[in-house]
Formats: sequence, C-alpha cells, structure tokens
Amino acid sequence: MKHILIILIIGSCSIGCRTEHGEESKRPLVKEDQPTALAPRNVDQAIKLLKVKLTDGEIDEIKVKQESQMVGYHYSIGLWIRNNWLCKESPLKIYFNQQGIYERDTMSGIILVSLWRSLHGLPAKVEEQIAHYKITHPNEK
Repeated sequence: MKHILIILIIGSCSIGCRTEHGEESKRPLVKEDQPTALAPRNVDQAIKLLKVKLTDGEIDEIKVKQESQMVGYHYSIGLWIRNNWLCKESPLKIYFNQQGIYERDTMSGIILVSLWRSLHGLPAKVEEQIAHYKITHPNEK
C-alpha cells in the first residue's frame, strides 16, 4: 500500500512539472552550488551576478537567442530570480518598487532582457524598459 501511494505521489509531481504544452520544463539554469547570499540591489548588479552564476554553456545558449526569446527563460532563470532575489522585501525588489514596478514577473523579465543585451554588448536601457512596462501595464500595482 505504501508503495502505491509513493508511486501516485511521484506520478502527480511529474505531471505538475510539465509545461502547458506538455513538454518537460527545463531545470533552472543557475548553478545551485553558487552562494546566493549576495543579493543584487539593482539590475546592473543582477546582471554581473548572473554572469558568474550561469555556466559558459548557458551563456552561449542565451547568446544565440533573439532578445524576444528571453521570455522562454521565465520558468527557469526567471523563476530562480523571483524566488531568490525578488522575495519579500529584498533590495532588488525595493529598487524596482521605487521605479514603479511591483510585479515580480515584470522585474525578472527586465533582468532577463538586460542580461541578453549585456551579453550582446548593448546598453540595457533599464529606464526605457521600465517606461515601456508602465505604458503597456498601467494597472500593475
């Protein structure tokens, strides 16, 4: 009986780990052995820390993507960012709140786009990204 219960629990967990399209979700791309105590206070610091935390292969993978494809990292790197750097009243979350951004999904999206731009030698233009989100999501609070 215990074995059947364990199999049911494991089966339901694996079903819950699938994306809405039925694919297996990717593992978080951030190395788990890296210390997370150093929480960034702004987007520039977040980018610097991500460049250290991501493997060379993961950086190379991002480099071949288009900027618009960074949304594909919402449930991997983005989730890690939200769970580790944007929880409670973290310095990074306070930074975004002071800029008028209150949704953690939006915050992680700005960080992901900024990471892509940095890896391609482009300015992050964080202020422009924030202004864009305020226009396209006026009720976000």
